[in-house]
Amino acid sequence: MTSFLRQAALLLRMEGVRYLRNPQILLLAMLPPASMAVLVWALTLNVTQEPVALVVEDQSPSGERLLQILVSDTDAYRLMVTDAVQAEALLHAQRVAAIITIPGGFAGAAATGGGRVLLDLNNVDLDFSDDIRRSLDRSVGIFNGLPLERDDDDDAPGGAPVPSPIPEARKQVPRAGADPLPIPTSTPSVADGNPYLLEVEEHDRRQTDVSFLAYELVPVIISLVLNMAMIGTTVFGARDAATGVQRAWRTTPVAPLAAVIARIVMSSAIAISAAGVVILCCWMLPRGLGSIPHPALLVATLSLAAISAAVLGTLIGHLPFAPRALGLGAMVLSTILFLLGGAFCTVAMLPAWLRVLCALDPMHGAIDGLRQALFYPQPSGWADALLPLEALLVLGLAGLGLRTLWRVRRSR
Repeated sequence: MTSFLRQAALLLRMEGVRYLRNPQILLLAMLPPASMAVLVWALTLNVTQEPVALVVEDQSPSGERLLQILVSDTDAYRLMVTDAVQAEALLHAQRVAAIITIPGGFAGAAATGGGRVLLDLNNVDLDFSDDIRRSLDRSVGIFNGLPLERDDDDDAPGGAPVPSPIPEARKQVPRAGADPLPIPTSTPSVADGNPYLLEVEEHDRRQTDVSFLAYELVPVIISLVLNMAMIGTTVFGARDAATGVQRAWRTTPVAPLAAVIARIVMSSAIAISAAGVVILCCWMLPRGLGSIPHPALLVATLSLAAISAAVLGTLIGHLPFAPRALGLGAMVLSTILFLLGGAFCTVAMLPAWLRVLCALDPMHGAIDGLRQALFYPQPSGWADALLPLEALLVLGLAGLGLRTLWRVRRSR
């Protein structure tokens, strides 16, 4: 029994030494839960502030009160108080998702129970649009729950003071289990104690003709292109370096740059073909993609994304690590780029520092560019969206050129 315990202790120590000498095993074991933690964290960032432009055209106390309600709700809004012209420019540039306007004559209309808050909404994202609608409804509800004080320049009908819109019966909180308040069959007036002083008048910029499934399918297509183009070139490049294939090229008339270009072209073609098959299948579905308004931009976006990913994978494959480690690293990098690209959350709702990283992420531009090519009647921002992807391609080609030149000089 003693010898058995001694042997068990010796083997236990040996296993511990093996883990210490191979820390990559621990890192690999930690990777799935760490990735899941990052995913959960990214999803929590989706429920934050909505970027909204606020235009105040009524300077009365009632308009000022609604302004303070909107400004103080920092959990819901990231407001930019501006004028109508600048707000329209911000909405056109997609720096804000909506324009909230407190129109002129707001106080007088609210005093008679006919107040309006104008919401000009870029409703391209269903989840994002619903968040803005709910937040504004809550702010309007807070305003409706406040007593309406008379403004100096406003007169109530008949010259009488404007009464408090909330009768004492409505101010009382109903007890648990009590019968609900009856639903009125007609709209009461302010004099009757109507608590609803104003409502939201919404104007949507876009007609919703794209299903939610089709809209959210775009990040999946970009992820497919990214993984197939980058992981393949990474693994094959690292395997050639480990098995001596790259050294064998030096004894043949094949130029090293030609071999690299052939691998990039083949990986890109396979990735584009796979994405084309997915798009074709989705186009045939009853609630799929429907008509594609800009097929040329579609092909250009997929080609640019695939070639850029293949170039990046080729650069990673030249690093001095084992092929499996580089393949895993390429997979992790593609996942990070995919998440930062706005796959599961709206980038405009993320914290400021994270929005900067997302703006530099080439996959964010690829997702935005593909959505414009598939769904936008006039993709005016398509070229600007693909600038990070083009920068990645230029830098990657420059890196490959320098790498090839260094290898040629070294072989001499």
